[in-house]
Amino acid sequence: MGDVTVTGKARLAVGSVELQTFLTVKSPLGDKEEGLGTGAWDLALTQKARTRVGRAVLTGMLGYTWRGDDAAIKGQRVDYGDAFAWMAAADAQVWLPRLWLGLGLSGLVQQATEIDGQSQHDRLATVDLTPEARYFVTERFAVAVGVLVPVATSYGIDGDDPRKPTLRVGAFSQF
Repeated sequence: MGDVTVTGKARLAVGSVELQTFLTVKSPLGDKEEGLGTGAWDLALTQKARTRVGRAVLTGMLGYTWRGDDAAIKGQRVDYGDAFAWMAAADAQVWLPRLWLGLGLSGLVQQATEIDGQSQHDRLATVDLTPEARYFVTERFAVAVGVLVPVATSYGIDGDDPRKPTLRVGAFSQF
């Protein structure tokens, strides 16, 4: 077994806005010397807000992940670097009663990993645009198709390859 992650969620309704707070703890239970996990604790705090305006749902989210103590792997100190993520989205029911169209904008800033204090030059900063269509086959089951379109990418190195749009297809169920 490697790392184990546990998330707790609290919900609060304030008028027409639903607030959700997520606290995530990653515990290094595996033997990092054998490649089973990172060997470091993570603590993440995410705040999400949703509100309905007519036939549309607006969502915003901010999250920060603090990477705990540096892991010691094969005698080397590894600092995985903290991460900050954000997202804003609008979804609206259109035409057919079970068809929803959405548009999201999201970003990530991941600090570079350091091994024994030396940067691995893997810092990452992204901004992505995601149009999506969801069709609810039943009240609680939907199929979705969307495209993740990279708007901006910075790897923190010279000669990095640009990211390409990615097709996303999936199904989800509420329970």
